[in-house]
Amino acid sequence: MEPTLLCVLLLLNTHINSGHSEDDDAGVAKAVLTIHPNSSQIFSGESVTLRCDIQGGGVTDWEYRWLTPSPDQCPQKEHECIISVAEFSHSGDYSCLGSHQQQDSKWSDAVRLTVTPLPKATLTVEPNPVFPGETVTLTCSVGSDSIRNYQWYKDRNDNVVSQSVRHTITGDTLTISRAAESDQGLYWCQGEIQSRSISSIISDHVTITVNALPSASLKIVTPQGLLYPGETVTLQCDISEYTDWTYRWFRYKKELPIQTRKTITISLPDQAGQYRCVGRRRGRPQKSYYSSALPIIITALPETTVTVNPNPVYTGETVTLTCSAGSYSDWSYKWYKDNSEISLSQYKYLNTRSTISRVTESDQGLYWCQGERRSRPTSSSISDAVTVTVNTGDVILESPVHPVTEGDSVTLTCCHICWNNRTKAQHGVLIKNETTGEMTIPTVSKSDEGFYKCKSGQGESPETWVTVRVPPGSVVSISLTRLLCFLLVMSPFLLVSIVLTVKCCRARGLCSTVTSPQDQIPCDDVIEQNESSV
Repeated sequence: MEPTLLCVLLLLNTHINSGHSEDDDAGVAKAVLTIHPNSSQIFSGESVTLRCDIQGGGVTDWEYRWLTPSPDQCPQKEHECIISVAEFSHSGDYSCLGSHQQQDSKWSDAVRLTVTPLPKATLTVEPNPVFPGETVTLTCSVGSDSIRNYQWYKDRNDNVVSQSVRHTITGDTLTISRAAESDQGLYWCQGEIQSRSISSIISDHVTITVNALPSASLKIVTPQGLLYPGETVTLQCDISEYTDWTYRWFRYKKELPIQTRKTITISLPDQAGQYRCVGRRRGRPQKSYYSSALPIIITALPETTVTVNPNPVYTGETVTLTCSAGSYSDWSYKWYKDNSEISLSQYKYLNTRSTISRVTESDQGLYWCQGERRSRPTSSSISDAVTVTVNTGDVILESPVHPVTEGDSVTLTCCHICWNNRTKAQHGVLIKNETTGEMTIPTVSKSDEGFYKCKSGQGESPETWVTVRVPPGSVVSISLTRLLCFLLVMSPFLLVSIVLTVKCCRARGLCSTVTSPQDQIPCDDVIEQNESSV
């Protein structure tokens, strides 16, 4: 019986103790430790706040005790422990409790604080160096998932690169479009931790170099020296750096089609002008700078003149034509008569002279000449035409052998053994009667150019050509005297025309009143009648 009683007492004691423990736990205060920022990873230099709160106990004026990795890291009796600048020595477990008179709360659960070094940003650039016009990408790597924002700096670590038309910031990349020389310089980057006032260590600087594009240069390969009409010119575009270039050619800023080679050939004078070239390739750099403009300037061919002696010439006489081509030497000459090249086999030819012996009427006509040589320029200009006049009778018309300049005075002379009344004609049209044997055009114009001949009682002269040259830059004009003469001659006709027009209109009124077709009077008949009455 005694053992049974002992067991009952033990069970009762256990029950009583068990019930007392649950009541005590329900009334004991409990410390709760929180940390801000709420992260298991705290970066060195960051500010950390630990807060101890007492739950339960029904007491408000607690005093606090702290357990820290190192002594005096947190102020005793205070419910907050503020670490202004976290260091590696602050790493460890933290806990706290509250005390009130003779009553203590339970210790908080331990909170582990881990202080790690700040991450350092790493900056990469691609491509580098860069050429003008290319796109360059800068990437900032920090190695922390908590980094969300990035700052970019150029040349100074306080000079922030902002978003612009050519500068685009997206996440951890900065993209520079159409790179220019102004983009060259030092660059840094830095990451900012989201929702925490702390940044990564700034990256080491990276220098972006903007290399100049290769330059294209344009030159004339052949021929060298002055350029003349009729020649072919070869142009060459040179780009000394890199290889595998294709070329684009421009004349007066307009691209030439189907021209991609290093050299091109142009013909003068039609293709003269201002030329430029530029290179393109698949690799970097993909283009060159444009070459400077190269003007292709044409030099006029040496002028050529023809003289004839004597002129006019009589049948059976000898006439000498002399061709002279301005500058240079070693000329040989080609002769033309009436727009066709002539053979000099029947003529005596000596250097610049062509001699026609025993002149006949068939030798009369227009003569030109042109110089030729082996060296450049290989030819001269074609001379102005000169008329060789062959006199088969007694009457000849003497005119200037060389071209006359517009505005000069020109005298034509009709020659004969005995002077008589002479008549001058141009292109078969009578233009003037003279008794002196001479006709003078005081101010010759281009309209006076043409064939002339004269007539007298002894016969008619052969035609002779008068050439009128317009000075460069001048404008063909009508002289004031001719204009006044024209107005004086034409004014009576204008007056008569006006009167006839008025009378014709009145006559039309008369015609409209006639009732039978037989009685109608044509308006033309009315005009004739009116003319007779004027």
